[in-house]
Amino acid sequence: MILGDILTIKVTKKYLYETFAGEVNLERSLELAKRIIIEQTACESCVFYFLNYEKEYLNVESLSLKGDLSALERSIMGYHIDINRNTPDIDAIHKRSSIKLNKEDIGKYDPHVKTIFDAWSIKQMVAIPIIFNNEVVGTFQAISHESNFTSAEINKIKESITTITPYLYSCYKYESFIRLKDALDESGEKHQQVITLINRLGGINCCQELFDTVLSELISHYGFHFGGIFTNEKGFLIPTHWSTITPDYEHQIAQLKIWAENNLCSLSSNNGAMSSCFENDSLIYIPDISKVKSLPMAEHDKNALNQIKGIKSTIFIPLRQKEQAIGVVWLGSIKKSAHLNYSDKEMLEAVASYLGIALENTRMYEEIESQKEQIEDLNSKLSKKVVKLQQIATHDYLTGLYNFGHFQSVLGNMLQKNNRRNRQFESICLVMADIDHFKSFNDSYGHEAGNIALKQVANIISDLARGADVVCRYGGEEFIIILPDCEIDGAVQFAERVRAKIESTPVIIFEKEVNITISLGCSLCDSTCNSRACISKADAKLYDAKENGRNRTEF
Repeated sequence: MILGDILTIKVTKKYLYETFAGEVNLERSLELAKRIIIEQTACESCVFYFLNYEKEYLNVESLSLKGDLSALERSIMGYHIDINRNTPDIDAIHKRSSIKLNKEDIGKYDPHVKTIFDAWSIKQMVAIPIIFNNEVVGTFQAISHESNFTSAEINKIKESITTITPYLYSCYKYESFIRLKDALDESGEKHQQVITLINRLGGINCCQELFDTVLSELISHYGFHFGGIFTNEKGFLIPTHWSTITPDYEHQIAQLKIWAENNLCSLSSNNGAMSSCFENDSLIYIPDISKVKSLPMAEHDKNALNQIKGIKSTIFIPLRQKEQAIGVVWLGSIKKSAHLNYSDKEMLEAVASYLGIALENTRMYEEIESQKEQIEDLNSKLSKKVVKLQQIATHDYLTGLYNFGHFQSVLGNMLQKNNRRNRQFESICLVMADIDHFKSFNDSYGHEAGNIALKQVANIISDLARGADVVCRYGGEEFIIILPDCEIDGAVQFAERVRAKIESTPVIIFEKEVNITISLGCSLCDSTCNSRACISKADAKLYDAKENGRNRTEF
């Protein structure tokens, strides 16, 4: 080392001591550090990252971007990188040495590194770990936009960082303790806000109501005017819900909704802020869009901003489920900025993460309810089919009366319940009926006319029967009726009413009236009779009615 270099170092150290003496504010110290490095080295842009108190992620604490890119500085402040991500800065921390990165080497790191290289027009980047007393506290990112750094230039930047580090370290430690204290002070109120909202979400079982509640809460609480929720479906972020609590902007939001549905955002970091938020699983906050509109941006972002006149602030928050992004919450303010501090952004991320969990639970509930409805619908259809099968099994298809099988079952049960020890009915009578000369009727008018006559007789018998009576088609043109709690006189009266009604009611065949008659036989089923005996007695009386001239009742 030559004498000039030694003298320069001594002067620099004295200047630094005088500059940083007594300074404990990290923000002011970093402003001084940036100015010194930009003025005295080949560094054109730079970023200071520091580890958070729990050493879980690197946080952008300060940056200086060249030219028009400076408009992005406020939106990048507070951006953090998980310590487990694959980036040059994380690599530098793990290796405890500088990482030089050219454009042709960025493929080995996460995709968003390429996005930054392209958006910032970076030629070369050098990530330098900030180490003091063997403790890594952060990284310094030196950026060149025009050409690659020479070895001498990189060494000078590293020397500057080494010289400044002791001053930054004390400020970093002080700031960490202050932030921890503030976090503890704010945690009670913040946790209460989260718990209050979570309690509200916990009782919601409908996705639309869930989205409405979350968006309305976030929009009103943080000074936004509209919000949208997008979920990942087959590589695209699909808009699933929109909300605004300001009627003045409903028309604009409606236009934005139509545009978003017809211009889906594909999942590529090069496709704009929303996709970048999803791909990198990291919040993106732009406090003043007017300052970045003139900068290069994805076509999708440009077109989206053109849909809303006067949009001022916007934020994209990853919607997480099982520690993975499943969608994005987009909030925006119009004409008036929505100012968010570090705690606000943490709160928004916490709510969005819980929303992902609540969404999964709600969708499971809706799926179960849908399956339940499907099962109930199937059960209803099955019940109807069972009823129909029972109808088919117990009823005559033509007349709708009970069939002979059902008649036998009912009569057998009634006789069993009416034995000598247990008389359920006072008495049981049977009435057996047969249409007179039915074969001749069929031969004269055809079987279709015969069916009409059978149905008409069945309807007349059913109309004259009591509710407790069981009317059956016995077979062919024969009918049989069970009359519980009925003596033989009552059975005969019923039979005569049926006979008279049928005789006086002509059948209409091809617009022609045709008269028919019926013969009936009645019997009383006593406690000693079984089904066959009862039927035989009624059948015998029907035979007598036929032999004695038809169109009459015998008992």
